[in-house]
Amino acid sequence: MKFNIPTPPEKYNASNMASAFESIKQAMGEAISPTQAVGGIMLQSADGSVYRITVSNAGVLTSTAVPLGIR
Repeated sequence: MKFNIPTPPEKYNASNMASAFESIKQAMGEAISPTQAVGGIMLQSADGSVYRITVSNAGVLTSTAVPLGIR
């Protein structure tokens, strides 16, 4: 997951921190929820390969390589 947060000011600023945390909360809220399931997640390995993880109706986990990430 990639998202943009504001550039930090030279000195601590509560308003800037609140904005940064709100950006993180919004981005994470779309990807992770304790009350809603999603169709799959994508994970990136240490070498930059990306895999989509899904689960079948039988509970079988499957990983499928997807053309994303840093190689």
